[in-house]
Amino acid sequence: MTSRTAGAEKFRNLSRIAKLIQDSHDLDEVLRKLTEGVCLNSIWDFSTIQVLDLASGRTIPIIRYNPFIADLRTLPQYWEAAGSPIMSVVQTGRPVVIRDASDQDDYQAFREDARQRGYHSVVIIPLKFPDRHGRAQTFSVLSHRIVEVDDAEMSYLQCLADLADIAVRRMLKLAEETEAADAVRQVLHNLNAALANSLNAGMTEELFSTIGKLIPTAWFALDLTTGGILCDEAAQDPELQSLVRREAFALMRLARQARGRNDDTDVTLDNEGTAVRLRVRGLAIDGEIVGGLFLVSPNQVEPQDWRSVEAAHMALSTFILRNHTRFRSRTMVERRALQQLFFRSSGPREIAAEFRFLGIDLMVPRRILVLQTTDEEFPADLHSYILRKAEGAFGAALSLLDGNRLSLLLNDGPALSDPKVRMAFLRSIQPTWNRAFTLTLSERVSQAESYPDVWAYCCRVLDVAAAMKAEGWITGKKIGYFPQLMASVPQSVADSLLERTILPLLEDGSDKGRASLETLGTYLSTGRRLQETADQLGIHVSTLRYRLQRITERFGLDLTDSETCFELDLAMRLYALKSSYQT
Repeated sequence: MTSRTAGAEKFRNLSRIAKLIQDSHDLDEVLRKLTEGVCLNSIWDFSTIQVLDLASGRTIPIIRYNPFIADLRTLPQYWEAAGSPIMSVVQTGRPVVIRDASDQDDYQAFREDARQRGYHSVVIIPLKFPDRHGRAQTFSVLSHRIVEVDDAEMSYLQCLADLADIAVRRMLKLAEETEAADAVRQVLHNLNAALANSLNAGMTEELFSTIGKLIPTAWFALDLTTGGILCDEAAQDPELQSLVRREAFALMRLARQARGRNDDTDVTLDNEGTAVRLRVRGLAIDGEIVGGLFLVSPNQVEPQDWRSVEAAHMALSTFILRNHTRFRSRTMVERRALQQLFFRSSGPREIAAEFRFLGIDLMVPRRILVLQTTDEEFPADLHSYILRKAEGAFGAALSLLDGNRLSLLLNDGPALSDPKVRMAFLRSIQPTWNRAFTLTLSERVSQAESYPDVWAYCCRVLDVAAAMKAEGWITGKKIGYFPQLMASVPQSVADSLLERTILPLLEDGSDKGRASLETLGTYLSTGRRLQETADQLGIHVSTLRYRLQRITERFGLDLTDSETCFELDLAMRLYALKSSYQT
């Protein structure tokens, strides 16, 4: 056979073996077709695939093709790696060619096996892919004759090994794609189930169980609308449950600070000496944070699993949407009713009809509780939380959120008059917000027409309290009885008094006007004692007399009249009070 004819035959053989390998469906079949094909389409008599098992220190044949042995179980099942050339092949990554295995001294155990089984030439080639257990593999061909292995033969054998490598890589890629597709299908299945359960009020337990299948690590969530902890209680670790209950307020603050699904925050909590890592992901509706998803040990979540976490995030947001929508609907109705009541924006009949629709008789005694924060806006999620706590402490309530102020209309009951209950209510809401609260409670109201003035009085009391940096429950003892008394004066009456007495003296805020106001105010506060007034102002008594004379002549004031001086003194105090909390 000419070299050209032999080369063509090798290519035909290679094509036949490639087709056998290409038609294989798993790793073992690829290796079986490789060992069988090389023997049926070349000069080699039998072939093996061996692995190097470092744990046992042995080389183990896992695939054999030997048509000369009826029962392959009679062959040796392993060899010591130390006496085998396979160790060298694996370590160097290069083939080993043994011209005559029965007549060599490098591998004695291999020599004895060759003499017993009657083979001579051996070629061992490393495979580029491991077995299912991660062990290195080799491809061996053996002949009963001595074969002169030239470059063409080595290229032929190496090409077969490369074909097997390509086939295995294709299979692994296909397996990965199939696994990924199965994972996506499973995620979609669980997501569809979770979304269906999230819209069904009676399927809450099933929803959380399904979310547990979507999230590959421990988890829990907080619903800021209801204040509820969302989790699969049957699957959650008791220690984690204890931590969540103990750190509920801190977790609520973390959830409120979360920005959304694309801006995670990692935090660490101390669980009785054990650090617990959490990743917080905000749950938002229309850009408003309404809850938080907490993942425990987020580093254990593999990159490919984050899409299922996204699906769980979507299902939880949908679940909270139901509660959030219900709360929004409620507050919209209550807001309209209380605005009509407090602002007199409708007539008495319309107001009465609005409250009858809500099942409320305004002739039944009630009280107004007003809360105020130092921020410009009262957080919406805090609104729902405080409303729940107030109803738990004092009974059913209607709420009106307006800027940094939350007003509650409550039934007049014993709890509202109990200082212990009121303080317990304040303690229950304070830890959820890192700002100070001020609260005040109105007297009993039993006439619809009285509500606007009573509510306005409560608001003025809180404004005075804010100016005086008072916190907590606001009473006369905290802000002083004069400020409280002045806060009870209707705004129109107070403005009329100031316009008649103080505004003329100010002369549009000029330096002379401020000097006149200071002189007159000091004179009245000292009981109209000239020397004491002059001492406080740091001027001579004659200078004081001159100033007072000019004030009386210019503004027509009679400073010898007690009623005039009392009115001026009252106006001075009211002006100082208003100036302290108005800009």
